[in-house]
Amino acid sequence: MRVAAATAFLLAVATTTAGQSDAIDVADGSCGRGAMIAVLGGARVYASCERDGSESVMHISVTNLSDPSEGALRGFSIGFCGSDIISASAPTGWIVTIDPEKNDANWSVAETVPEDLVDGVGVPSHARMGGFDVRLRAGWRRSRSAFAQWRDTAFGRAATHDCPRVR
Repeated sequence: MRVAAATAFLLAVATTTAGQSDAIDVADGSCGRGAMIAVLGGARVYASCERDGSESVMHISVTNLSDPSEGALRGFSIGFCGSDIISASAPTGWIVTIDPEKNDANWSVAETVPEDLVDGVGVPSHARMGGFDVRLRAGWRRSRSAFAQWRDTAFGRAATHDCPRVR
């Protein structure tokens, strides 16, 4: 199923788990050494975590394996079950947005580059960039909700949301 969503850009989201077989699910107790947590078309998202008192810090890097004709990766997002996100940061030039998802019980972190900076600070084809951090409360769990964006009008893939419903 394809869904077109209009925000500051056009994002077509395929709700499928295809391509996710190499990615692992992570949660507070299972995130440690680096692992691939999302496969989104030509983007691979990796994370490692460390404890900071009762909180965790997820260190994220993303690899752009898309064809050079797609241009630099200019945005990606990962979802979390619940509202356990405390804060997030990104490299210079990237904009961090923490938003509730449609049901307001789950939250996502989006990392994007303004259009005029894509060529300078976006992730070029066949390159990897780190420096994305998310600070989380104890007990957090990542959902499979995610997207990746190339150019002004891009598409991404997101897995079906897998968080338990909150009543």
